[in-house]
Amino acid sequence: MKTTKQAEKTLEKFSKIRKERAAKSLEVFGQIYLSHHVQGFKPSNAHKEIYKILLEITTKRGQKMAVAAPRGFGKSTLISLIYIIYNICYAKEGYIVIISETADSAMKILDNVKKELMENEKIKTDFPEVFESGSRPKAPRWAQREIVTRNKIKVAAISVQQQIRGIKFKSTRPTLVLLDDIESARSISSSENREKLREWLSKSVLNVGTEQTNYLFLGNIYHVNCLLGEYLASDKNAGWIKKIYRAIINEAENTRLWERWARIYNYQEEFSKR
Repeated sequence: MKTTKQAEKTLEKFSKIRKERAAKSLEVFGQIYLSHHVQGFKPSNAHKEIYKILLEITTKRGQKMAVAAPRGFGKSTLISLIYIIYNICYAKEGYIVIISETADSAMKILDNVKKELMENEKIKTDFPEVFESGSRPKAPRWAQREIVTRNKIKVAAISVQQQIRGIKFKSTRPTLVLLDDIESARSISSSENREKLREWLSKSVLNVGTEQTNYLFLGNIYHVNCLLGEYLASDKNAGWIKKIYRAIINEAENTRLWERWARIYNYQEEFSKR
């Protein structure tokens, strides 16, 4: 019995250390509790910068941030999963709203959050107050488009142009609004569509919270006049944190190597290690 109690105390000690370390670093939080999503790649300087900014704005409220990065960068994993789970585990937000271009894409993000809260054994061990033990939670606490976690945080999934003005969770207005890929090449193909989206964002979405609400706008720059591009422009929307990350940081100095690669790729030259 004594040995069992000692083992339990040791496990509790390790759990406390993990939680304290992860609370101070989103990168560490992801490595410890969501390693299956970040396994196989080393965080770049860009990832580390985003982690740092997100941790800062969690306490420095009323911030707005726009992030553009190429596909495969991992921005949705960092922000729409790791950051959301972090906020739930440490009860940093009261009402999180996820907005994506379609209802299906918004619900997919929410489903990823649900999955971790129901199946993640590390979260179960260290954050039992948020883990959903037993059967799947039922409505109204958990529904297809919104959930209320066990520690009383609401997370809702909303599509573009959906009614958002005036929404509340009890007396709480949204504290974190996350816009993840609200544009696509198809949706912004016309000036009319772009203007409708611009009006909805400025008049409804950006007025849904309070002075303490944080807004995160992330995606790809599909068009020279796309909405994300406007929020990243240096001469517009003062006060926003603006970050653009590129797949190619610097063009190659030795262009002959790229020319040779193109010939090999197009079967115009046989590859040899010379």
